[in-house]
Amino acid sequence: MDVLAGLTAAIVTLVVVGGGAVVVGFVVLFRRRGDRGIRRATHSGIDALRRRAGTLLVTLDDALRDADDEIGFALAQFGPERAKPYAETLSVARAKVAEAFRLKQALDDATPDSDRQQREWTLQIIALCEQAEAALAGQNEAFT
Repeated sequence: MDVLAGLTAAIVTLVVVGGGAVVVGFVVLFRRRGDRGIRRATHSGIDALRRRAGTLLVTLDDALRDADDEIGFALAQFGPERAKPYAETLSVARAKVAEAFRLKQALDDATPDSDRQQREWTLQIIALCEQAEAALAGQNEAFT
């Protein structure tokens, strides 16, 4: 009877240890797959943000050139006093765009940036562009 009890205990121990090893193996396997999926999603999210930031920079650069033309017409037609708020807004917008281009250059340089840095800087570029765009649009509306 002692041999049978010992054999039963050994079989139960092997089943429990083997089952535990299988469970741990599955957990490790699925966790690694999940991390890769998260990394891929993060990179695609950053790529989408970077495309949006690039589009905003180009659009805003064009808007600043148009605003330069408008301020010239405004100065000639209305004088420097009435065109002053528009000129000040243009100056602030130009500073925001310059900062956005500086951040873009930092993203594009040879120094590798972490995913977190890329995301933060790209979101800052977008915010700066949106602020400058809103200021110009508001001033255009008020000036018109």
